[in-house]
Amino acid sequence: KTESMLAFEDMSLMNRANNLAFYKLLGDANLINTDAQNYFNVTVNDIVTTAKEIFTPQNSSVLYYRSTQNN
Repeated sequence: KTESMLAFEDMSLMNRANNLAFYKLLGDANLINTDAQNYFNVTVNDIVTTAKEIFTPQNSSVLYYRSTQNN
């Protein structure tokens, strides 16, 4: 899905220009040529490791919903 999305995204000249401008703003316009490979280089282990770093009790919030009808 990612590969086809990236391929079809750059089919229109406007989308290609927007993507090129976006990567230039990031500091490297050549990222437009390596973007797909960066997606393919991500492994399941990379995702699990990052998720364990981000999703911790210290980074979470709890929201309590209370009914106004039972008060």
